[in-house]
Amino acid sequence: MTLRFILISLLLLAVNKSVLSAEYNASITTHLGNNKTFHAGDKFSLLISLSETSSALIIYETAENDLIQIFPNYNLSETLLPSGEYYPLTWNKDVMWFTVSAPFGTERIWLFTATKPFPNLNDFSQKVGVYYRLKLSLEQLKQKLNRHFIGAEINLHVVHAQINTAP
Repeated sequence: MTLRFILISLLLLAVNKSVLSAEYNASITTHLGNNKTFHAGDKFSLLISLSETSSALIIYETAENDLIQIFPNYNLSETLLPSGEYYPLTWNKDVMWFTVSAPFGTERIWLFTATKPFPNLNDFSQKVGVYYRLKLSLEQLKQKLNRHFIGAEINLHVVHAQINTAP
């Protein structure tokens, strides 16, 4: 075996990896941290931390349990997020800011990560601006994602941040 063949084989293994490492870590938070209270009109940004480059799906769960897919979205079709410590979610190199509005209450931002792309959810969503409102419950979404990845033996990693919103 030549050195070139070995290096190419190792590179292919790294690119086609289907399982996140045992040390894999992912988290999502706002620029002010988790469990913070934001009032109508306040703006917040999201910070992501990934120990490995991963495909990602970010879902905003409103106080009324509506699910809004904020990443990928109409303007951002690429699902791959790089590894790094708490970097802001951006669009065209600008930080994405979200403005608080009704309904108010406890809300969650879900970060789903995997080593392979997520299924297209267009059949289960409605475009709202640049985002997509999912026509699924959180439990239905988790089941759909688990079914998508189970045959491919791909790890699905799920974390969330929680915020409180008020008038």
